[in-house]
Amino acid sequence: MSFNIFKDNFYNIKIYIFFNIFCCLIFFNSFAGNCIVRGKVIDERGTPVLKAEVYCEQGLSEPLLQTWTDSEGKFAFLGLREGPSGFFATSEGKAWGGIHINLPTEEEISNVEIILSAPDKVTGFTVYTDEKGKEKGVPGVEVERFAILGSEKVAIPYSKLVKYGYKKIVSNTDGFFTIDKVPKEQAISIKVIHPDYAVATLESVTPGMEAKIQLSKGCVVLGSVWTIQLDKQVKVANADVIIKNTQPPYESVFVQTDNDGEFTIRLNTGVYLCKAETSRLSSTGWETKEISNPLGEHLKLQVYPSTWLYGTIGDAVSGEPVAGARVVIEQGGRKSLVLTTGSKGKFRGKVTQGQALVKFETIPGYSMPQPSQIRVLVSDKEIELPCVWVKRLNSLKIKTVAVNGTVPENKTVIANLINPTQLGWYIGNTQNPLKINITTFPEKGNIFGYVEVPEDNEGNLFLIVDNDLSKVYEVPLGKLGKVKGILLSKQGKPISGLIFSCIFVDERTNQEYVLWQILSNEDGSVKWESVVPKKTIVFKIYGIDGTLLWESTPLHFEEGEAKDLGYIYIDKIQDENISNNIVFNPEKYVQICPEGKNPRDNNKGPALFVFAEEDEVLMIQEVLDNIRKLWGESVQYGIIVEKTVDCNGLNIPIYRGKQPSLATTYAIDNSGKVIYEVVGLPIIKKP
Repeated sequence: MSFNIFKDNFYNIKIYIFFNIFCCLIFFNSFAGNCIVRGKVIDERGTPVLKAEVYCEQGLSEPLLQTWTDSEGKFAFLGLREGPSGFFATSEGKAWGGIHINLPTEEEISNVEIILSAPDKVTGFTVYTDEKGKEKGVPGVEVERFAILGSEKVAIPYSKLVKYGYKKIVSNTDGFFTIDKVPKEQAISIKVIHPDYAVATLESVTPGMEAKIQLSKGCVVLGSVWTIQLDKQVKVANADVIIKNTQPPYESVFVQTDNDGEFTIRLNTGVYLCKAETSRLSSTGWETKEISNPLGEHLKLQVYPSTWLYGTIGDAVSGEPVAGARVVIEQGGRKSLVLTTGSKGKFRGKVTQGQALVKFETIPGYSMPQPSQIRVLVSDKEIELPCVWVKRLNSLKIKTVAVNGTVPENKTVIANLINPTQLGWYIGNTQNPLKINITTFPEKGNIFGYVEVPEDNEGNLFLIVDNDLSKVYEVPLGKLGKVKGILLSKQGKPISGLIFSCIFVDERTNQEYVLWQILSNEDGSVKWESVVPKKTIVFKIYGIDGTLLWESTPLHFEEGEAKDLGYIYIDKIQDENISNNIVFNPEKYVQICPEGKNPRDNNKGPALFVFAEEDEVLMIQEVLDNIRKLWGESVQYGIIVEKTVDCNGLNIPIYRGKQPSLATTYAIDNSGKVIYEVVGLPIIKKP
């Protein structure tokens, strides 16, 4: 199969070949330049810090790079590789400060600022509780690193700083230790190591509090890294092994195999993600391993010959590179890499020999390439993929007007597309046209969506006849209506957990479109306060298996009208078949991103939580970012997934756990009570 992501047939074959050559010449002269980071170290008043020592760490297995600021407080690191990197600095009389950057391939990042504040100390002690329940201080425990938990997590690897004149931080005979140069009033996490105890991490430690780290013997893990050579299993010496805990406090552990290809480490019981690598060999993504036997565990990691796979994503019309494109590489049936293009449109990652599935996912402002994924056979040579061409999305422009045609005063406008179905809220204002990107035209019917001015409780549906995107469409606003009702069994018992759907009927085509869906509450009640007026609306009730249980007659709401549907008896459900609805409880979900941070007190609202599949997280984050612009920071936001996700590039807290019901979105009020359970698109009614 030829791998060409086409650019609309690209006029003719001559131009297509020209652009392929053009793309490769511009974007891929070589990877020799690598990445460059330039920045400045300043104090809290913005004054440049001269002769500050600055470090770069590009992975747990990598040595530190060091430089110094010049007379203007500036620094630079040249020849860096792409990927997650930590930059941190300090100077005489100042605390550590830093920043974390996910470096795109072949990029130069400028204007990085590292702010140094006043220093403080953290004093702690390490203890072990013996079989008799007696606590004893443990001497000789090393503080391997501590991490500053600001807007992002920045690790200060003290064990590596020894090379640059710093003393190891080790607990004394009573188990006490002191960490200097901690930013004043700043929370940190502390990771400690000792050969006789499991790796331990203590979260959210602030200067002045008692930092007590409880040690345990954990499980002795006897591990090895192996590969196949000449049809035989061969152990691999000096392989880097990284083991990440999937439960709080999410510490990552680095260990290296000895000359016999083996390693030993102590870990607490739990589920871990493991990966091994050498310069020429690598695991096929992260392997999930459960550590549970206190008497000892065996951990075998296989590595395969590896090489680099790289490519570029470009604009099909202008030929310019496209930044922000997300590329996912799967191998061996699991996700191996997640790459994001930088300003040069490049992506690059290490893959192992065999088959690799390359998926092109989120590309802000662009349509998905077709095909959106390809299979590549990886050998021992680097793989340069042909340039991937994508087209900019068409934009629909709508402008809200009052019924009399006048423009309302400047207020927030939100809108979403219903046909074609596109998940996400667009946010603008009443004074300017609102642009809505159209990824694809609908297979049936016309483009149609919903617009609302939440502050005035006004809104309407909009229909774009003939799918013409060449003009600005005016959408007259009307007062939104309200609806409520109570769902009962034939015997009169409240039924919770049924789907209450609001459906718009397009009378010209007789097509039905779902506007919103919610679940009935414990008392059987349903209510919604955003019903579009002067349209044909039908309400339907479905069971958890999708069976239609009830349907209203076609209804029309006048502006601002409230309709009470009263008691709705569901004849098909008997009392004995009513099961209690599982209550959504945020406290049982474990925060996994950002790593190293504790969950907030989820029992308090207001809050909005959305369940998502792993590949939907970035899209849902964009939705919540827009809702956050509307609601502000007084509301807690979170995304809940069933599996572990890559935390890179995520700014919304991510939790792990299972979806308790059919609802995907839960709104919680100030008291912690769930007030909305919505199926599908997140709500825009502030809890």
